[in-house]
Amino acid sequence: MLRRTIARGASTIRQRGDPALERVCVPLSDAVLRNPDEPCITQLPLRVPAPKKVETAPRLVSAQVMFDDLHEALEDFRRANGFGRGIAAPQLGYTARVIAVNLGLGEKHTLINPEWVKRSAETFTMWDDCFSHPDVLVRVRRRKSGAVRFTAPDGSVGEWMRLDQSTCELLQHEMDHLDGKLSFARKAPVEVPPALQAKFQKELELDAAGRVAVLPRAVYEADKEQWEALVSPIINE
Repeated sequence: MLRRTIARGASTIRQRGDPALERVCVPLSDAVLRNPDEPCITQLPLRVPAPKKVETAPRLVSAQVMFDDLHEALEDFRRANGFGRGIAAPQLGYTARVIAVNLGLGEKHTLINPEWVKRSAETFTMWDDCFSHPDVLVRVRRRKSGAVRFTAPDGSVGEWMRLDQSTCELLQHEMDHLDGKLSFARKAPVEVPPALQAKFQKELELDAAGRVAVLPRAVYEADKEQWEALVSPIINE
């Protein structure tokens, strides 16, 4: 079971339905990067409905505080759950085009204003999960490879020109967040075999063709091997 980070103030991960997740983020300007300690970035209010009911006021912070908040939230999630590779600014209520990633082995990066240089025509399918909808997985179709350009906090330009499949899908997920899109916007339904339909008939929401795209995490975990057979394998060369 995932341990969520709810009601932690600045580092609270916003959940599906929060308006901050629907906003198209704006680029950080060179002026902001030249003055990373100047408070000039607004964090949108957090509103968690009853029964937990939490409400915060808007917060004006510096770019550096935002970068730190993102990495703190990501590392908190990793410590609590044992996995997690990336988080996007809107997941903490910031409307800036910024992503924090941890690719393992101490490889942490802050990607500012990331943009695709190229993406492959070849695609694959996967069950996508997200800090902002931890109770469900969504079957999506992603590009298999690509190249991305971004600015680092020190103002230098970075380019990752040969993304492996796993990192490429991660960045597609996080960059969708910057455009106000959750995994549901990329749904790729699949026909469910009769045996799985029968086993989980009470939990599944099938369309008229007997297909599913959104899967409760508990259902996925109960028969992971069978559900993984309905998507493409991820192979990193």
